[in-house]
Amino acid sequence: MSGVYYLIKNRIKSIESTKKITKAMELVAMVKMRKAVESSLSSRLYARIAWELLLNLSKEQNLSHILLEKNKSKRVLLVVMASNKGLCGGYNLNIIKKALNYIKNNQEKEIDLIVVGKRAEKIAQRTNKKIIASFVDFKDDLLIEEISGLSSLIIKEFKEANYGEVLLIYTDFISGIRYEPCLKHLLPINKESIKHILEIEQKLDEKELLQKQSSILYLFEPSEERVLDLVLPSLTEVQIYQALLESKASEHSARMMAMKNAFENAEEIVTELKFYFNQTRQAAITQEIAEISSAANILLSNK
Repeated sequence: MSGVYYLIKNRIKSIESTKKITKAMELVAMVKMRKAVESSLSSRLYARIAWELLLNLSKEQNLSHILLEKNKSKRVLLVVMASNKGLCGGYNLNIIKKALNYIKNNQEKEIDLIVVGKRAEKIAQRTNKKIIASFVDFKDDLLIEEISGLSSLIIKEFKEANYGEVLLIYTDFISGIRYEPCLKHLLPINKESIKHILEIEQKLDEKELLQKQSSILYLFEPSEERVLDLVLPSLTEVQIYQALLESKASEHSARMMAMKNAFENAEEIVTELKFYFNQTRQAAITQEIAEISSAANILLSNK
């Protein structure tokens, strides 16, 4: 009985240590989530206005730019954004499902990948698709200047007609307990894809979108070509940056909830083990008392 007694005691001690670790990780994730959510929400309005501007530019019949036009390539570039670390619940699993479903439903297309995050590399290995670049060094407090390598590569690959379409798979932050994997069209910039995005994000139907955008006219100075060369890559970079911010906020939210659940489960296990420990100790005490009483009775009877 003493062996079981000490085994349970050591088990309780081990789980108590786990509780402290998961609680600390939950608090750290909470702080990081608040910062990430603040960054995501502060740039979300700008990103949506950028989508609207892109929609207007794509509707102009006379505009001509390589980022607005579909090229002859049939290949697809899929940018998959996941986390560098684990312990974040179903966050990475949802991204895996989204990527695998797209690849499964588009087997006739030649798809290459750009991965963001170490977990995205593992996702890519499961798809057996070619990885043309991997980015695993983005910080939590990400600045738009730091993603220039990623955005430049994406735009360069499309401009050179290596790919006819560029798509983003990332996690859209909705609330502290809700986040959803998203598949978004990035390039070429066309009114159908942007209209679909705005309908989802701003809950506007096609009539409302047309009414909202119909009165806007654009004048280009010094020239249309120079303005578009500057504006379109910048607005595309904003969309990539916003997707990364949304992913970071979702990741920290998922990790916070996972650690919160782990802490609560550890508490339940400790409570059950303490109850069993007390039962075992009481049983051991009762057994010792019974043995002492039996020994005393034997001694008395021998007299």
